[in-house]
Amino acid sequence: MVRKPGSVTIKLFAICFVFVLATVLTIGFLSYRYIEDELRKNEFYYANQLLDKVGHYLDVYFVSMQNTLMNLSTPADSWTGSPQDAQSQLDRVYGYNIGYITNAYLIKPDLTTVGGSPLGKVFTDPLPEREPVYRQALAHPASQVISEPYRSAYSGWTVTLSRKVQWSGEPAVAALDLDLQALEERLSQLGRTDSLKIGIVSSKGMRVSGSSSYLSETGTEGLFTLGTLRSEDLAASNETVLTAFDSSGHPFTVMKRSMGKFNWTVYMILDETRFRTTKRALETYFVGLTAAGLLMSAAVALLVARYIRKPVQALMRKMRLVKAGDLRATVNSRRNDEFGELADTFDSMLGQIRELIDHLGESREMKRKLEIQVLQSQINPHFLYNTLGTIGNVVELERYEEVDPIIASLVSILEYGIADASEAVRLQDEFDNVRHYLYIQNIRYGQAFELVLTADPELIDYPLFRMMLQPIVENSLFHGYAGGTIQGPIRISVYRGEDAVVIEVADDGIGMPADKVRGLLQPDAGSSGGRASRRRIGLYNIHKRIQLYYGEAYGLDIRSEPGKGTSVQARFPLVPVRDLKPVSSLLGKGALP
Repeated sequence: MVRKPGSVTIKLFAICFVFVLATVLTIGFLSYRYIEDELRKNEFYYANQLLDKVGHYLDVYFVSMQNTLMNLSTPADSWTGSPQDAQSQLDRVYGYNIGYITNAYLIKPDLTTVGGSPLGKVFTDPLPEREPVYRQALAHPASQVISEPYRSAYSGWTVTLSRKVQWSGEPAVAALDLDLQALEERLSQLGRTDSLKIGIVSSKGMRVSGSSSYLSETGTEGLFTLGTLRSEDLAASNETVLTAFDSSGHPFTVMKRSMGKFNWTVYMILDETRFRTTKRALETYFVGLTAAGLLMSAAVALLVARYIRKPVQALMRKMRLVKAGDLRATVNSRRNDEFGELADTFDSMLGQIRELIDHLGESREMKRKLEIQVLQSQINPHFLYNTLGTIGNVVELERYEEVDPIIASLVSILEYGIADASEAVRLQDEFDNVRHYLYIQNIRYGQAFELVLTADPELIDYPLFRMMLQPIVENSLFHGYAGGTIQGPIRISVYRGEDAVVIEVADDGIGMPADKVRGLLQPDAGSSGGRASRRRIGLYNIHKRIQLYYGEAYGLDIRSEPGKGTSVQARFPLVPVRDLKPVSSLLGKGALP
């Protein structure tokens, strides 16, 4: 597979760039949201504070107007119908409160008036607008009554505060027309900001005071809308925070507070214009922060990539030299971090590879000697001589029907033995070869060595190296059954153990002492070269070949006691190994015969 040069560097740069940029954007976005939320919280907090302030002011204003009306109505009985006394008192009340009321007057039963304002002194004729005020005051003789907002001929848009009094023995009404324009000016002075617009509506949604760009008059005088919010809905709603939309579809917030004494509702419009302006400034700052984050991310990513790239490229150059065959290449890094440790590990690994290669020739020679010994221990002149002698005896005894099977078994053993010794065969093939071998030995010795096979069906095709079982069976014949002079079974069992596949060859022969058992798995150290030495070499051969192909955890285990038979267990890996190659753990470890 072809890899692009510097692909790791590019990926590392991309990862660092994305990580730093994501971090900057996340922090910037969270900061933006936090500032936005804080601005809204501060706006709402200031609005609530202002509503409280307006509420306190209106409470004082209402108490003041009540006291003024009380001062006007209390001495009414002493007027005894005298217009001069009434006029004098009305002049004083009007004069003292000229900044809060537009008129202080007395409504007589015929709806004519005695007025305190300049216009009220001149125009005293009865007016229809005074009748609701007169009737409401008479309906509540024990209290002061505040009217709904209405348009007065002389006071303009006003609200009248009234109370029943006696005039010449007849019911009359003392009234104060509130100066709503002056009230609105005072409320605007309390706000002192363009972003908060204060207004007042009556219980029926009639405008008491207030003006705003969001406010639009309806067909009925006094009623209005704030964007999509009607004044009637504003007065009737139980919610303290309402959302409306202007003609452009932009939302704005309306906060309200009920005033129990007047039965009015004070509302405040939170103009979103300045908030949107601040928000746009924040967005501009966020864009700038994003641009700065891009630059910073690129710079950090370049630094990190360069810090990683240099040692990686140095290691890659050395690896290319190794790939070209130069195993003397070394990194020799002076860094004390993970890259330094990686370079040291690389140098150590190359040293081990050089050492393994130095022992490779020895390992190959060891393998060649083992394979030669297999042939020598299984197909040797003694075996051929004895087999041919057996055939001659069978012919001499005129047992001609046994000649062909003997020759067929011998041919099978020869063909099986001279094939590639490094090629893996099936366990079933080893069983067949042992059957041929025992068939010849039974005829030779005139005995019946019964072969008892017990194998896990799943292991019948387990891969083994060639000529593994025959030397072990031969050991049972010559050590267990005294060179074929004693008759008995040879049991071969194959099963799956906890950590290995076990092939066990057992006999019921004469057994061996412990020192002789230990000697069977020792290398031949100057033996005489007879049959006993050859059989010992055969078992040692099998033991070392198992370790050579599968590792030192596997091999032969021989157990025997005099008079109790012998058991030889061969251990193989649980996972089959079909490609038989020497494992590195044995390369260069000792010499085998």
